[in-house]
Amino acid sequence: MRRRLFLMGCVLILGAAVQSCRETGVNPWDKPKDGDPNTTDQLTKEQLVGTHWQFQRFETATTVSLPTEDFIDLRFEGLNRIGGKAICNVYGGEVELQNGSINVSNIISTEAYCGDDKLDQEYVQALNKAQSWTATANELRIKYVPEVSAGGSGGVLVFKRLNGGNDNGLELKLKQLESKQYTLHSFVNGGIEEVPVGAQSCLLMLMPNYNGTGKGIANFLADCNKGYADISFNNDGTAIKFSNISIGPEQCEHKATADRFVEFLRHTDKFEISDYGTTLTIWSSLPSLVESKIVLKVATDIVEPYFIEIQETPSTGVPANTYPMFYLNGLAFDGKYINVKYKYGGQTNDYRVSAYSAFEIGKSDPPLIIVDLVTDGTNNPISSLTEGEVNIGLDALRKRVLIASPGKTKFRVQLRWDGKPIGEVEVIV
Repeated sequence: MRRRLFLMGCVLILGAAVQSCRETGVNPWDKPKDGDPNTTDQLTKEQLVGTHWQFQRFETATTVSLPTEDFIDLRFEGLNRIGGKAICNVYGGEVELQNGSINVSNIISTEAYCGDDKLDQEYVQALNKAQSWTATANELRIKYVPEVSAGGSGGVLVFKRLNGGNDNGLELKLKQLESKQYTLHSFVNGGIEEVPVGAQSCLLMLMPNYNGTGKGIANFLADCNKGYADISFNNDGTAIKFSNISIGPEQCEHKATADRFVEFLRHTDKFEISDYGTTLTIWSSLPSLVESKIVLKVATDIVEPYFIEIQETPSTGVPANTYPMFYLNGLAFDGKYINVKYKYGGQTNDYRVSAYSAFEIGKSDPPLIIVDLVTDGTNNPISSLTEGEVNIGLDALRKRVLIASPGKTKFRVQLRWDGKPIGEVEVIV
């Protein structure tokens, strides 16, 4: 009899324990899966924002680990931006995150040669084919699919958490905002965008600090009036508040737009950084039937193009790039110069472009001449793009052509960077 009562008591206690676990959302029969630790504590997509991970290995039919002397990392800079370093190259791209699925697109990467048998290219290619993800406090696993032509079943990119798992994303976001001057672009209400008159006269500069308080100060210009405010961020860096706003009393030309801008700053909520850190979107905290937000963009100075001449390639070959980034953004011949518009990752005051050619004229019709562009500057590969413009003179080519042909001659000029063709334009000299 005592044995039966004892067994019944055990059953009741066990049943109560199971019921208690169910009420707290934990299944007592679940066990962690191999290779996926802490499955009961999976990160959400919001928790993934701002985290920093170090790549460890490929898991396919076999496991290929990254050599300890190499370093590849991945940062989630927002719900729609990623970036990192792949051994000797830096990269950035767009990402669409859902809880469980991931889509990576528009990856831009430098193309330096990291050495034989390195895994930088394989990593970027796999990341570009990402399909799904899971993450715990210490491990991130991204499943990717192969190119259709490659066959196979794809694999998994495995990462470990950096910063001891304490990176909540706030500091990373604050660094993207720091000391950038944003210009009011538009007000958006219910999906309808309005670009008000005088928007370009409303400026905002945020200066957060990194002492763990999530606070800072802001300077702004509301048309002719200067203003100041204290700012604070929530713990995960998704919302911003302006307080103690002080603004001048002058009656400005675009008073209606300026007043509307300042009033919006008094009632802010969540924010988002996009377009390589050049666009800041802030939502209103006021209750409304429709979504209300403002869009601000980095105020860019007008960059005057500078002029260079094509130099003869030295006997030692084309000089190496000291700044390993260059993206062609526009190419045209204006009758005298080749106008080259470009972008590069980062921002530095000494970025320069030079042009070299062996002046070997091909026999095609029209003849082809190759010009190598070389980029120099202090390397600063942050995840924003800086625009520039350069005009390439053709006097060196013109002198060589006039010797053989006094009349005007049409040529095709092929531009290369880092040994790879990037664009072609017809010129007349």
